[in-house]
Amino acid sequence: MRKVKDMRPDAKVPASEITGFALGGMGSNFIIMLVSSFLLVYYTNVVGVSAAAVATVMGVTKIFDGLSDLAAGYIVDHTHSKWGKCRPWQIRMILPTIICTFLMFWVPSGISSGLKIAYIFVTYNLVNTICMTMIGVSHAALNGSMSMDQKSRGLNGGILMVLGIIGGIILNSTVLQITSAVGGGNPYTQRGWTAMILIYIAVYAVLASFGFFFTTERVTESQREKAKAEVNEGDGKRKSESDVKILEALKILIHDKYWVIFVITMIFVLYMQTSLGMSNVYYAQYVLGDVFYYTPLGNFNSIGALLAAFITLFLMVKMKKRTICISGLVFVAVGAFMPAVSVNMTWLYASSIFKGIGTGVCACVLPGMLQDSITYGQWKSGKDVLGMGNAAYSFCNKLGASIGTILLGFLLEAGGFDGSLAVQPAGAISAIKALYIWIPGIAVILSIAAMSFYDLDKKYDKVAAELKERMGLTEKPEKTEKSEN
Repeated sequence: MRKVKDMRPDAKVPASEITGFALGGMGSNFIIMLVSSFLLVYYTNVVGVSAAAVATVMGVTKIFDGLSDLAAGYIVDHTHSKWGKCRPWQIRMILPTIICTFLMFWVPSGISSGLKIAYIFVTYNLVNTICMTMIGVSHAALNGSMSMDQKSRGLNGGILMVLGIIGGIILNSTVLQITSAVGGGNPYTQRGWTAMILIYIAVYAVLASFGFFFTTERVTESQREKAKAEVNEGDGKRKSESDVKILEALKILIHDKYWVIFVITMIFVLYMQTSLGMSNVYYAQYVLGDVFYYTPLGNFNSIGALLAAFITLFLMVKMKKRTICISGLVFVAVGAFMPAVSVNMTWLYASSIFKGIGTGVCACVLPGMLQDSITYGQWKSGKDVLGMGNAAYSFCNKLGASIGTILLGFLLEAGGFDGSLAVQPAGAISAIKALYIWIPGIAVILSIAAMSFYDLDKKYDKVAAELKERMGLTEKPEKTEKSEN
């Protein structure tokens, strides 16, 4: 007999689909991590552009990037295809992302500084404002549309986190090593960075295809079919729940208190990650005296996150997500402040493990918490804003990251940072320490304060049950035959 696929909106997602979802996300995460951890140092140490100029370009771009999230959310909500709302964008964006990412890491050397900045602005926008936005919004929404089952959503986020950590270990262990090997021992040559990016865009292309071929959307289609029966008073026309205007969707989200709490928390978390991610290489090279300390520091962080992720997958079955999340944030806060006490390498490795544990814990539960908060908003308003909920959340985070990126560049510039110098002035060292220790630590404390108000876990089962009843999906429908992708 042919296997049948459970198409109930609250079905437990099979392992094959969870793996496909996670592998697809892992592919785009490689690009995201390359940008967040290595792009600034590429611009300052390879291309030779000032930190303030680059950070300003990147910061301003994040504002455009955030605005494009709203457009991407609108597009996802109004996408109608036999593959669903979200999946098509996972496959459509592969080729544009390959081309634009290569161009972003290939700044022409024989042009003026002004033209380099213009080139950076255009290519950085193409990758982040268009490609990564469309991929990120559709992939985040895919988690919500694969099933309403809370545990499945949590597993999607957890397995994605595990593979993301593995990807981080791979990056930490290979990026500078590849650029150095191809560059004849110098990690900052264009030839080395070109070779490195060619390898990783090929890896991205293979993994990203899994997000399309090995996933299924259940919730969105069932909601759409139910919504077709809704008749507007007066004109007799049928209106889909997904046909919600942008301003109406934003109003719904603003009145969704759990979505607001989640967004505020994540603004501080992303601010912390931006500061840590962009300062890691600088801290290893100019404070510790060897850029290749970046590899063990990053890998200890990833190992801690990997162990925590496995443990958290079991904790999510028995504990509230808020409790797990706050516990993880406490670990990050402790790890963030530890380098202020000592620069002994054993101590710093322990600091990285603490930060990794906290990051792994949070990353497992946060994706599911976002989708839960959007489901609450749908229950409260009666409108489907899955795409806009993910997009508007991303916009708020990128606005916060924009401010953080600009601040990072100007702090380096104010301290007298110069990428051509082997030894940086004292002011630059102080700025790097602030970006690596104090700013992330304070941001995490603020995120803990915000998350303390999130209490959706104890209400979610009732919300989901009432929403399914309202949608007419309380009866167990027959399973349908597995469709071909």
